[in-house]
Amino acid sequence: MKEKLREKKGITLIALVITIIVLLILAGVTIAMLTGENGILAQASKAKEKTNKSQNEEESMLNSMSNLIDNYTVSSEGFDSEANANKPKLAEGMIPVKYEGNKWVKADSQNANKSWYEYGNTAETKRWANVVTVKEKGTKTREDYSKAAEGTEINMEDVTTMFVWIPRYSYNIVGEKNIEVSFLKGNTNQEANGQVTS
Repeated sequence: MKEKLREKKGITLIALVITIIVLLILAGVTIAMLTGENGILAQASKAKEKTNKSQNEEESMLNSMSNLIDNYTVSSEGFDSEANANKPKLAEGMIPVKYEGNKWVKADSQNANKSWYEYGNTAETKRWANVVTVKEKGTKTREDYSKAAEGTEINMEDVTTMFVWIPRYSYNIVGEKNIEVSFLKGNTNQEANGQVTS
């Protein structure tokens, strides 16, 4: 009886070598993608650095604004008797603005002719004093905006912060729906009419 030879199937040495080479190439590409100059790990590290830098800048700006507010005092000499409210006090870098048409433009910080703010009793005579700060450099520099004439458009791309000046006030609730508001002089509890609130 003749014995049937069975064919044995297996991997040849050449196929094994080729497989190892392909795996080494794939491993090299993967390692380069992870650790190379523009690899995933390097990009993640750069992103973390940028985030930390932005966070530090934001914290610094918030601390600066907080210090500004904490050290901010308004004297009774800063009282606008015509508006019956404290005059807005601008810190360095702040630019007075008003909304005109469909854009923000530089306002007159002296408020001649009530062109910047007005605290009247009617809808037509109520206008808050708005202020912006702008980037050091943008479509114009901070210095350009500071020296610009009244009516110069402030490009919103350049604005970093917007503020509205709300004068110190006291209020009294009358009945169910009426609230009487009186602006206070300086840092005192004295109203424009001379009455002192508690």
